[in-house]
Amino acid sequence: MAPDLRLAPATERLLFVTAREAIRNVARHADARAAKVSVSTAGELVELVVDDDGRGFPAAEVLAKGPNGHLGLALLTDLAQRAGGKLAVESEHGHGTRLTLGVPSA
Repeated sequence: MAPDLRLAPATERLLFVTAREAIRNVARHADARAAKVSVSTAGELVELVVDDDGRGFPAAEVLAKGPNGHLGLALLTDLAQRAGGKLAVESEHGHGTRLTLGVPSA
């Protein structure tokens, strides 16, 4: 995607909201020294990735619990699905976290 092209407003909002929530989680919970946010496109897909070098958490366990105490991740997962996309979280204790949002660019 050329730098001067815009995504659909709803897609831009979803990317913004997801990045904001991910960075908030890093600041509140990760004890990270660094975090990286990247956005890329491949064909009809736009991908947002937020990586941190923090303490990590048992992602599979947390995601399996759903909204019980983890409303941010549950909300982001729901928003991604409604947009025809997918949210993935990879993390484990001591190894940081990677949050990936993939959604159609159109």
